[in-house]
Amino acid sequence: MKAKNLVCFALPLMLLGGCGTDSSEKDSKKAATTVQNEDKPSTSKKEDKSSTEKKEDKLTAAKGDQLTVKEYPSKIMALAAELIKTGVDIQTMATSNKTEAEKIKEFEGLVERLKATTKSIKEVNPPNEFKEDHQTVIKAMDTYSKAYTLQLESVKEMDEEKMKTSLNMIAEGGKYWKEATANIAKKRDELTKGGDGTVSNKETKDLDKKEGIDYDAVQSNVVDGTELIGNWGVQTTDGFKLSFILKGGSPKTFEVYNAGDYPNKINHIEGTWDYDKNSLTLNLHITKQMSNGVEAEVVHKDIAYKVQNFDRKNLQLFNDKSSNTTRYVKQS
Repeated sequence: MKAKNLVCFALPLMLLGGCGTDSSEKDSKKAATTVQNEDKPSTSKKEDKSSTEKKEDKLTAAKGDQLTVKEYPSKIMALAAELIKTGVDIQTMATSNKTEAEKIKEFEGLVERLKATTKSIKEVNPPNEFKEDHQTVIKAMDTYSKAYTLQLESVKEMDEEKMKTSLNMIAEGGKYWKEATANIAKKRDELTKGGDGTVSNKETKDLDKKEGIDYDAVQSNVVDGTELIGNWGVQTTDGFKLSFILKGGSPKTFEVYNAGDYPNKINHIEGTWDYDKNSLTLNLHITKQMSNGVEAEVVHKDIAYKVQNFDRKNLQLFNDKSSNTTRYVKQS
């Protein structure tokens, strides 16, 4: 099990993907253990570390001036954008031609950067109206931070079970994040209606764009879904890595690969697809899944992705059930 594959499967964490499927969700659901059982300390050194982490969690407190109802959502989204940037850097590292040792060393730094950002998000001082929601944000950040710490261990130790456990935690963190941000957005709109505190449609769209969301672009650029046809993947320092192919025809078909694996079909997914213009949804219908060269049972046969952005060169998809956001660039 190479670091490239481990990190790639980990990417659907926040707002970014690269593997482009819910296969990681399938793997994570197979994990029978929780992180408490998986990551039991075996030495006094680990126990001391765990104890220190618990103390740090208890000491985490809001810093700085209390933000206003308008400032708080913007601050949270701005910091979330930093997490996206870290995800992009992880993707670049994972699909590079660096040695495994170099990747692990770089991954260590990226995990520390991610944890520093989650800490900054936790320390945001919310207005009274958002204090309860911010507690949910803190749960999400704590879960993400611990998941990536475990994920780094899994890469170093070549431990697939730890990776699966970390993915379980990532899914859990995604649920907290989704719940918190949905409540924050709804409450923000309710609290700022009318008066001089009104949040304009433009301000709302600006917040969306910080997460790469532009539904206006999707509505303008996608008529019947055929506009999405093409070879999609990620751009890295080592060049373009193909991972998602949308084909035309009747029926229209697709193929998904780990970034950098194409045309190797040892691990890939294929099937048919269609597009619903009214809901801006790309529906994937999986008919075949290969895992380590062996055909695997297709558990999630139908997966719906909201098309959050499309400008003919870039594509952003969101899966509501797993809270996974995937970004692709088109092969030129």
